[in-house]
Amino acid sequence: MPRLILLVALAAVAVGCAPAGLNYQALETHLAQDNCMAATDYMAGSGETYGENQRLIYLMDAGMVNLYCLNSDQAGQLFSEADDLAQDLWTKSISDEALSMVTNDYSVAYAGEDFERVMINLFASIGYSTASNFESALVEARRMNSKLGEINAEYDEGSSVYREDAFGRYMSGMLYEAENSRSMENLDEAFIDYAKAYKAYLTYTDNYGTPVPRVFMEDYLRLAEATGRMSEVGNPGGITWTPQKQARGMGRIVMIHLNGKSPMKVEESFVLDLGNGQFSKVAFPKYAPSAPMCPMSTMNVEAGGAVVATASADLVEDIGNIAVKNLDDRWVRFKVKAIARAALKAVAVNAAAEQIDNPLLRFAAKLGGSALAAATEVADVRSWRTLPNQVNLARSFVVPGTYRVTANYCGRMITVSDSVQVAAGQTRILLLKTVY
Repeated sequence: MPRLILLVALAAVAVGCAPAGLNYQALETHLAQDNCMAATDYMAGSGETYGENQRLIYLMDAGMVNLYCLNSDQAGQLFSEADDLAQDLWTKSISDEALSMVTNDYSVAYAGEDFERVMINLFASIGYSTASNFESALVEARRMNSKLGEINAEYDEGSSVYREDAFGRYMSGMLYEAENSRSMENLDEAFIDYAKAYKAYLTYTDNYGTPVPRVFMEDYLRLAEATGRMSEVGNPGGITWTPQKQARGMGRIVMIHLNGKSPMKVEESFVLDLGNGQFSKVAFPKYAPSAPMCPMSTMNVEAGGAVVATASADLVEDIGNIAVKNLDDRWVRFKVKAIARAALKAVAVNAAAEQIDNPLLRFAAKLGGSALAAATEVADVRSWRTLPNQVNLARSFVVPGTYRVTANYCGRMITVSDSVQVAAGQTRILLLKTVY
């Protein structure tokens, strides 16, 4: 084999192999045992394990682990770094794209899926909201809305179904209310986000099979009535809500339930017979669908040892289905790119082999070169693996006071908070985690 083929092959193998990455099993063991100190320490010492091309995944994972552990400030800082990096990588240079065409996608930094980039801001917002830092939570919500605008501008109509995030808009509306539930300006802003959320939930029903959450409709109709927009909304029937005049004299307790593990990317591939001793492997990523073992939970608000309010948690974001559909929308583009990359490698191998005069050695060089080129053709299965699979939400209006909040999950009673103090017009957002 000519020296040129050998050098190209060795370089391709060196650059093209997928990195080992984090030992997620060890991390998940810490989180399953609710050992937050071990989990956050493990992440703090794992930055180099990811490698430079997976820096974004490290920041997203570390941010999510700190969110699970209710370290909202640290989570916010990590998510902010992830947001900045994702924005830089989204505008990556043409040279980086060209490099991935001669090896594979692991040769360039992972820039995140569209929905993952939006989730950075969404979960940063959730983290701040659990600490009642609604100002910072709203900043993240606005960044998320801006990012959704960029995504809308990127795609032609019909080329991607993920163009809006229903729960993100719902969360943004809740935050406007939480910041000042008595301000008509805030209620107007909240209603605008609720209206966008409603339209997005209708598309969720078509694309992901997610029904419009009842808890959302109650809030949407409450704000429509409060802002004099009932004629714009109508009433689908069968839904009652707490009027805003009554709600503003009560406290609002919201439980956000993060449930189940996100789906993982896997490789799908096939072999193209190019003839004359040459073949090529074509590989592309697919999400393997997953679902939580138990999707249901109920929030119980207790005072003096008695339950004073109960609310079932509704599915407000099916991240697993969004991930699968988002990647499926780009399947044709992945396949076209993989075939084009395989063709370029085949041309390179053929051109180098043609320098050999001996027919048998030339055939052997093509066969060996094809095998080495195929070895570098691997699907990019990098993803944000610490995301939950689903987000559920329960909400109750209660008279001002101090409460204990529990959740019934799969017949198991979980303490969400031993003591939640809520005043009139105040919102308290709590987190329930059943991911691992």
